[in-house]
Amino acid sequence: MKTIIVLLLAFTLMTSFQSCRKEEEPDKTTAKEIITNDSWTWVRFEFFDTDENLISETEPNTKWVFTPTNDYFIYDTGNFIYQYGDWQLLDNDSKVHIKEHSGLYDYTFDIDELTEKKFTLTYTVITGHGTYYFER
Repeated sequence: MKTIIVLLLAFTLMTSFQSCRKEEEPDKTTAKEIITNDSWTWVRFEFFDTDENLISETEPNTKWVFTPTNDYFIYDTGNFIYQYGDWQLLDNDSKVHIKEHSGLYDYTFDIDELTEKKFTLTYTVITGHGTYYFER
């Protein structure tokens, strides 16, 4: 009887130690890793005026590539580079700053959505705001 009690006590202690073990947290993918993992297809653009009226909408179907070394390239539908420059994440990965190589385009976008499959950027100007929709 004493042996059974000792065995039950040992088993109880073993299971309680097991349950106190900290669970390993899965690796968290960073925003930069998601953005640079693969190319993005620019599927839609919308521009709204300050009264939220849709002014223009296009479906450009171009490819954007963001590199881990903070370069970006935009390819047209013929797969030719038609714009390139530098990019960086800002404000705890809530914004993306894009500067075209000649300085012609220099914008900071809010990141509205970022998943492995969807990437949505919005910029605001005096006349309204535009939203870029990307997919993989």
